[in-house]
Amino acid sequence: MKRIILSLAVIAVVAVVAVGATRAYFSDTETSTGNTFTAGTIDIAVDNMNPWQRSVPFALVDMKPSQVDYTNFTIKNVGTNPVNVWKKVSGVTTAEEGINEPECAYYTGAWTPGTPGSCSGGTSKNDIDTVIKYDLSVVVKDAQGVAKWNQTLYNENKTIAQINAMQNDGTFLGMIPEGWSMDVTESYHMLSDTGNWAQSDKMTFDITL
Repeated sequence: MKRIILSLAVIAVVAVVAVGATRAYFSDTETSTGNTFTAGTIDIAVDNMNPWQRSVPFALVDMKPSQVDYTNFTIKNVGTNPVNVWKKVSGVTTAEEGINEPECAYYTGAWTPGTPGSCSGGTSKNDIDTVIKYDLSVVVKDAQGVAKWNQTLYNENKTIAQINAMQNDGTFLGMIPEGWSMDVTESYHMLSDTGNWAQSDKMTFDITL
């Protein structure tokens, strides 16, 4: 019995070696040619301008206490990917644009009549960015211009000074799918209790998308 088992083992080993030596396999090969890798694009146009180059900057003039004025623009996704959009107000500066008699009196200065008159002494104040509240809302529209989504991001709960102080990428407006657009509406509200110190003062700022 032991001899028979040993013989079977030898035969088995020989058979494995024989199969291994012939190396006969079925095979098939499929080839994919001309493969490419192409990066997508991210690009936006504002009011049909790309880049955004307004010939006349937004100008809110003759502002008075309790007055609200608006700016509007449309962002379109002209790239090949959805885009997340942020808006940043920065570079806010304020300045005196001349001092009249009521403003001089607020400063407790001495007014000298003339054409123009002049103010001497007193303490000036021109930080109107602290008395202008800010609204911001958006409407996202599909490629046919049909409104699909809207949101109010600020509802006079921050001043321009507070918005300017935000040390990040700004305010997230939302996502615009490829070929869609976003209407942006902003309002600026001068507080009703703003005093004579703000007369003729000027504020300038930058908008970055």
